[in-house]
Amino acid sequence: MGKASAIRWPRSVAALATMVLVAGLAAMSPPAVAEPGGLDFVPAKSRPDAPQHREPAQRGQTTVRTSGALTSRPTGMPTTTTPARRLVRASAVDEVLAERFTASFVLGAVPTSSTDGWMTAEYGYFDDNTCYGYKSYTTTTLAAGNGFTRSGTQVNFSASSYEAGYAYDCAFVYLSNADGSAIYDVLIGALKPTYAPPRLQFGKVRTQRLVHKATTRIDVPIRNIGLSDAEHVTISGKGKGLKVRTTKVSYPLLAESTYSSTVSVPITLKAKNKVPKRTKIKLVATTAGSRTTTTVRVVRIDPPPRPKPGKYEGKKTSTTFQIDRSGKVRGFRAYLSGYCGILDSRYPTSGWYSFKTTKVPRNGIVDDVEKGELYTVYLRMQFKGSKVVNGTMRYSGPNYCSLSGAVDGVRKR
Repeated sequence: MGKASAIRWPRSVAALATMVLVAGLAAMSPPAVAEPGGLDFVPAKSRPDAPQHREPAQRGQTTVRTSGALTSRPTGMPTTTTPARRLVRASAVDEVLAERFTASFVLGAVPTSSTDGWMTAEYGYFDDNTCYGYKSYTTTTLAAGNGFTRSGTQVNFSASSYEAGYAYDCAFVYLSNADGSAIYDVLIGALKPTYAPPRLQFGKVRTQRLVHKATTRIDVPIRNIGLSDAEHVTISGKGKGLKVRTTKVSYPLLAESTYSSTVSVPITLKAKNKVPKRTKIKLVATTAGSRTTTTVRVVRIDPPPRPKPGKYEGKKTSTTFQIDRSGKVRGFRAYLSGYCGILDSRYPTSGWYSFKTTKVPRNGIVDDVEKGELYTVYLRMQFKGSKVVNGTMRYSGPNYCSLSGAVDGVRKR
């Protein structure tokens, strides 16, 4: 069904109201803080279409509440000079998560039996510059009820409703006679959203055994247990004799995560005489609206023996490479398995994949990446003398191919 048109007031009514307003200015209460014109409204009883739930405009954001001051009047309002039937100020809140409506209104004067009126507060959605009411509450101003309370000219409102969870984006309040055929005054306004912040949480990071004068990437688990996604997360840190390279997480951490993402953070130990045997790193993760810290224990160790030159082959995996006299890994190849394609076209695949020549660092941990125009390969393996332990290789390339596998190696000759 089509939407009902907004209430339009005859020019004669507007003109009459203006003349009376000018003539009785001295007897009036202080003027309301409101903007003339600009917005219009349609009460719920005049709107034929059924209520509907609208998703928040921001993806990944959870709306805690919508709120705002009601400061706009339709043209021709108010239509009375009776202060008790005029609105001075108004504001409204939709507590979305708490499923509660609240509002505050100020009348131009304390109502009496002869100046009583009906007050209606409505929450709804904007369509262009018209606020269409969906949820409506009504009371008399003299004997406030139905969630309304009054003290002098101050009227407060509070009511629980599951419909408050719909995140309404506008509200209006109007004063009228009993059947609503004569409206005395109206205030309308937009309700702006307040979003729940993310909440970052580190997982446990084991004690790190790090070689001095070397950079080692440590794996740091982190997740977001808040109600909104965490964008642009960074991890930084500091510690005595340590340098922590600030690391940006390249993807958002989704809200209410039950699992952690692993972020690789580079840490460099300074010269041996500047680093205590045992020290600590304080890591800090930050994003808009959230900050968390954790402490990681560090033990300084001497560098492991350098791998001897020669040919290496996997003992438990299909891996082969050579170490030359300069300590570089050459001719690296490993057998990986995984999948290509997406959805119904996904299929298993496997094969031999190579890696560029790379140097074995002082700490004995190769942690490098090779990027081509259409592919990316990650290689991480740790040398203990002439033996490789804790090795992994990952490949991603065309046709949505993703393969991985463990790697190891022992010197053959």
